[in-house]
This record gives sequence, structure tokens and C-alpha cells, in this order.
Amino acid sequence: MAFKQKAFNLLQFEKKIVALGHAIPGSDLADCIEDGAWVIALQARDNAVAKGLFDTGNLIDGIKPRKINQYRVDVRVDAVYGAAHEFGVTVEITPRQRRFFWAKWSETRNPMWKALALSATYTIPERAYLRPAIDEMKLPAMYVVAKSLEKKIRSLVR
Repeated sequence: MAFKQKAFNLLQFEKKIVALGHAIPGSDLADCIEDGAWVIALQARDNAVAKGLFDTGNLIDGIKPRKINQYRVDVRVDAVYGAAHEFGVTVEITPRQRRFFWAKWSETRNPMWKALALSATYTIPERAYLRPAIDEMKLPAMYVVAKSLEKKIRSLVR
């Protein structure tokens, strides 16, 4: 079985996967889709590192596929702040944060902490890592799913 690359959207791809689900056991099909999702997850991890989002490693380690059902696998980000980095966010500074910023300024005399303490809000800029991974790795992921399906089908036929 050769994989031919054609231009089609993910909805068409998902319909074809559901059709194959009748011929392939559900857990095997989900495993094949998960193989493709790892291609996207690994690229998202690389993108996060390239954007400097790796202080503790929680964000990067939290990017992984999760099986939803036999036809669907999502790439999840388990870090609670993952969406803030992906989409950007403006946050109102709470009194507790303000006290923390003043304490850090007192400790370090770093003007950044004073500026934060005097501000009403702060903004985390958009640093997308997952959406670009999906855009960049869509076709390679489909290829991996197709190759994995080919391997499963060959083992079923034998």
C-alpha cells in the first residue's frame, strides 16, 4: 500500500478514518492515530523550546496525545498556563501579586518588579507553539497514520 499525498482537509481525513474503523479493531485504530498525533506533539515541544518556554519543563512534558475514542486523538497541553502562552493574555494584577512584586523589587532593586508593582495589568504575549506544529506537521502526521494503518492491516491479513 503506497501513501499518495493529496490535498484534502481534516474532515475528509476523519471520515476516511471512521470508515476504516469498521475494518480495524478500535484500539488498533486509536493506536495508529496516536502515532500521528505524536508527530504534532513532538513538533509542538520543539516549538515551545525554540520560544523559550522551558523553565521548569512542565509545559513541554505536558504536551502529549490523549485518546478520546477509537476515532479521535487530541494533542493536549496539561500545563494550566499553556493556553496563556499559546494565545496570549492580559491579566489584572491582584493585591497579592502586587505585594509579591514589591517584595521582589525590595529584594533585587530590579526596575521590572517596580514597574509590575505599579501597573494595573500585565500581558503575556502570544507565543504560539501548538497551532504552528499542527500547520507544519499535518501531512507528515497523516503519513505516519497511514503507515501505521498499513502495518496493522498487513498484520490482520496474515
